[in-house]
Amino acid sequence: MPNGSGWNKTRELVANFLNKLEGFDCAIAYIGHLSTKRVEDGMRKYDKNTISLWSSMGNDMLAWADFIFNIEAYTIGEKLSRIVYTTPTQSRESKNRALSIDDPEVRASFEKLNGWKWSEDDKENWTKFRGLFT
Repeated sequence: MPNGSGWNKTRELVANFLNKLEGFDCAIAYIGHLSTKRVEDGMRKYDKNTISLWSSMGNDMLAWADFIFNIEAYTIGEKLSRIVYTTPTQSRESKNRALSIDDPEVRASFEKLNGWKWSEDDKENWTKFRGLFT
């Protein structure tokens, strides 16, 4: 293959796959890892936690998704603590299209989710999370 054509073909196949997923009447979840990338914006330089995919492929996935939940985990002693973020900051990639929905109750429920600290009870976490989409 000529230089770069394999990359373009791979990107095209993934984009077609994502577009076909939109035809299903269900929520699609992609669970992945974060990578910290150095961003140089004029005179400013900072680190940003974002999706861990090839540069253009990661940007495609970020544009395609309606929601990007960034879950940060911390260990304090023996205890694992997780916090879910739904709004972006300079150093954290997140996205929440519910904030552009006209229904104030929908917007409010997602705004409350930002900074949600997971409990030890997985069933409680799932119930709260699932309730956002039903």
